[in-house]
Amino acid sequence: MSDGSRPITPLRVVFVSAEASRVAQVGGLADATAGLVNKLRQLGVNVHLIVPEYGGVELDDEIREPLPMPTGSGPAFARHGHRRGLGAVTLISAPGIARSHPYLDPRTGFGWTDNNERFLGFCAAAAALIELDPPDIVHLNDWHSAPIISWLEPSLCTVLTIHNLAHQGVMPAALAHLFGPRRAAFERHGELNALAGAIVLADLVVTVSPSYADEITRPRGGNGLEDLLHARGDTLVGIRNGVEPDEWRPDLDLRLPASFDGTDLVGKRACRRMLLERAGLGPVDNRPVIGMVARLTEQKGVDIALALTSQVEAFGARLVLVGDGEPTLWRHAEATQRQYATTMRALPFEDRTAHLVVAGSDLLLMPSRFEPCGLPQMQAMLSGTIPVVTGVGGLRDTVIDADLTPATGTGFVARDPTVASVGDALERARRAWADRPRRTAIQQRGMALDWSWQQPAKAMIRCYQGALGRQFEDPTDKPSDVIDLTRLPAPARGDCQGSRNDTHFPSRPMSR
Repeated sequence: MSDGSRPITPLRVVFVSAEASRVAQVGGLADATAGLVNKLRQLGVNVHLIVPEYGGVELDDEIREPLPMPTGSGPAFARHGHRRGLGAVTLISAPGIARSHPYLDPRTGFGWTDNNERFLGFCAAAAALIELDPPDIVHLNDWHSAPIISWLEPSLCTVLTIHNLAHQGVMPAALAHLFGPRRAAFERHGELNALAGAIVLADLVVTVSPSYADEITRPRGGNGLEDLLHARGDTLVGIRNGVEPDEWRPDLDLRLPASFDGTDLVGKRACRRMLLERAGLGPVDNRPVIGMVARLTEQKGVDIALALTSQVEAFGARLVLVGDGEPTLWRHAEATQRQYATTMRALPFEDRTAHLVVAGSDLLLMPSRFEPCGLPQMQAMLSGTIPVVTGVGGLRDTVIDADLTPATGTGFVARDPTVASVGDALERARRAWADRPRRTAIQQRGMALDWSWQQPAKAMIRCYQGALGRQFEDPTDKPSDVIDLTRLPAPARGDCQGSRNDTHFPSRPMSR
């Protein structure tokens, strides 16, 4: 009881995502899902997490439940249980969804040819489960779960998070019969667009950083949906992602060969030594090590990084690239490695290697052409690794240029995603790294920042309540710990801002 007489009512949220760490992980969506869900639960929100059943995942205390699917959709069932490190989760099996990789055919490196049908079947099954016990809010993530809203009653409050607008779920109009009754909202330019329909129908649209929320309302960043996003007004908001401190703080990360913190960076040298040994880029000397952990896609500016290898060699540094993705970019990376055998290494993605690169590098390179939020730059700052980024999306929201604001700078920001601009930022970072007192100051500022999910999760709760137009209180073990959400401080920079720096939300009901 929060006031001695009034019962505490937890907010009930169904959270649907194509990925979640410890169940299925391809990219940052898995980390964002697990991190936000875990923190929302800690803050007292009753979260029911739903993820596709790709196969091979064991659950503790498992209960299996058949689902009432629409006629012609095929059989589906849900497995409810617990997964260590993630908590309660429901895995939904629908026709065709189980695969060796959630999205890609490993024989070709491209998407499964039936991805549209696979995820529409999953969405139909998830909607059937939701309708059995409707929550206060259904929170959908990216195009893979966006079509769920086509089956839901308009009275049920819905939130859509866009993690990457470049992937929209565009598919032939002939698949309209696989959507629910509200399928008309998904029709766009003679095709079906999974993300567009949810943008139109959802009560609130969230992106994963304030700057990205602004960028996608304009033609340059809107990927053809800027008209729909601009029309959302103050129901389009940006909340930056977070990082799990237990996973990425170098004094807690058990994947590393040595621990360290902002007061004692000696352990970072051991991480650096192991990184060079693993990459085969010895000797271990005082030349800077530049790391990059990214999916091999055009978005991440991998080609920009590879084009800078000659510059890296010229100022005596080493470059270690870790990632998987597009076969053509991987071949480009291999060719660059052959050309610069003593300067550059390309390693396939592996979790322990990624942690070693983030902690053991001196500089972390992120030359993204666009970046909804980005996680490596925050992980790097926690590890005393200085980020060199482009000034786009969440990178702009999280990295402060140390040349422009020397007293608070935490990294270096390129004006544009071009070889020339990123090369200039990299050179500025190299000069700062060579100045030991300045390097240490930048490192310590980054390591002192709070990149956890605490503030983003609180901001998300405020957004939930704004979308609902009513207040909920969050239960905890002690009444004194109950969060009064009406008295939370205003969001900090990068936590929860509208696309026009407006945090006002209209009350429900909303007609869409």
